[in-house]
Amino acid sequence: MLDAWRRWFAAADRPSIDGLNTFVVSGAVKEAGITVALSGAGADELFGGYPFFRSVPRYSRWLWPFAMLPPAARKTAAHWAFAPLGPTRQRKGEALVADGCSPLELLLRLRRIFTTAELHSLGLRPAECGLSPQYVPAEAYASLEQRATRDTFHLISEAECELYLLNTVLRDTDTSSIAQSLEVRVPFLARRLVDCAASLPGTMHDPSGGRPKHLLREAGRDLLPATVFTRPKSGFCMPFGEWMLGTLRDLCEAAVATAAACPLLESGAVRSVWSEFVNDGRSSRLWQRPLAIVGLGNYLGLSAARAASARTGGP
Repeated sequence: MLDAWRRWFAAADRPSIDGLNTFVVSGAVKEAGITVALSGAGADELFGGYPFFRSVPRYSRWLWPFAMLPPAARKTAAHWAFAPLGPTRQRKGEALVADGCSPLELLLRLRRIFTTAELHSLGLRPAECGLSPQYVPAEAYASLEQRATRDTFHLISEAECELYLLNTVLRDTDTSSIAQSLEVRVPFLARRLVDCAASLPGTMHDPSGGRPKHLLREAGRDLLPATVFTRPKSGFCMPFGEWMLGTLRDLCEAAVATAAACPLLESGAVRSVWSEFVNDGRSSRLWQRPLAIVGLGNYLGLSAARAASARTGGP
C-alpha cells in the first residue's frame, strides 16, 4: 500500500480522494495481461444511479418553507424547526438550509464533504477563491442555474456530468490508468447514448416507485441474471480509515503538516480536521475530510519538490 500510495501521488498532478481506487484496480488489470478495459463511468450520472437523484427532490419538497425566508433568517428558523430531531440532525438541517433550498443549491451542498462553516474556518471563502457561494466556478453555476427550469432529474444529471464526472471521475480515471499503462474506454459516454439519455423526460428515467438506473435495468433485463436487478448499489471503497491510522499514518501526518503550513489556510483548522479523525477512532464516516487535507498536503509537497528540482536542474 505504501508503494501504491507514493506512485499514485507521483503520477497525479492535483489532489484527489477518488483516484487511488482506480490506480490500484488499473494496476491489477494490467498485471492480469489486459491492455484495454471498459469503465461504467457515466451510467450513474446519465441514468440516475446516485442517491442524490431521489434525496434532492425529497429535501426540496420538505424545505420549501425555508426558501421563502431571507437568507439571514433561514438558519435561525432551522435551528428551532429541527430541534426536536436532536443536536446532530439539528446542525445538519441548519447547514443544509443556510446555503439555499433550490434543487441545485441542495445538490451542491450535499455533494460537499465540508460544510460552509467548516470551509470558512479553513480560510476558504468562495469570493476570495473566485467561486460562487456554493464553491463552484461562477460561470458553471450560472450556466446550470439557467437550465434549472428543466425537470429536477436532468438538472441533477447535468450538474453531476459537468462538475463531478468531468472534473473528478474521468480525470482520475485517465491519470490513474495511464500511470499503469492501461487504456480505459467509457462506452456509456458514446455521443449517441448521451444524446438519447438527455432527450428523454425525467419521469421516464425515474418513474414513481422505480429503482435507480431504471432504464438501464429495463434495457438489460433479459440479458443479465435477476440477482443483478435486486441487489443494492454498492460502491468500491478501500479501507482508507484503517490505513490512514496505520500503515499510512506517518505519511498522512507529514502531509497534514505541509497543508497546515500553507499561508492560504488556517493552520489550526487544518490540524483539527486530522485530530477529529484520530480521536474518533477508525470511523469510516470521517475519512474523506482528512484525506482531502492529506491530498492537498501531498500535492503541495510534490509541487514544492518539483519546483526546487527545476531551479537546481535536477531530474
